Amino acid sequence: MSSPSANQPILSAAAALSGHLDTRTAATEVAHTLHDALGGKVDLVISFASFHHRAALQEGGELLRTTLNPDVNLAVTTEGVLGCGTELEGVAGWSALALQLPGVDLHPWRIELDQAMPDDLSEVSDLI
Repeated sequence: MSSPSANQPILSAAAALSGHLDTRTAATEVAHTLHDALGGKVDLVISFASFHHRAALQEGGELLRTTLNPDVNLAVTTEGVLGCGTELEGVAGWSALALQLPGVDLHPWRIELDQAMPDDLSEVSDLI
């Protein structure tokens, strides 16, 4: 297997985890850890927040967006949070994975809660 040449872009990734109960504090800790690790433009951030952060999830996501300026910022709530070799289950947690994806075009799409998924998945391209 050959190694990448100096001219080929290299994928970079970083992960972060906070166990803080305050959503703003947890999101800020995660955002700063990811920023310090990657130091540049982030293409994709995927966050997993415990249900403790549900009420302020959008605000926490905006803190990550402001700090990292990702092209796509995805956040979901979960029962347990995994990250950086640690599992937080039943307690407050926010973990995130940030990716720098040179040469990759991301095309996010969204389905609202009241919008049914089509029976024919070939119709999904119409949602994009």
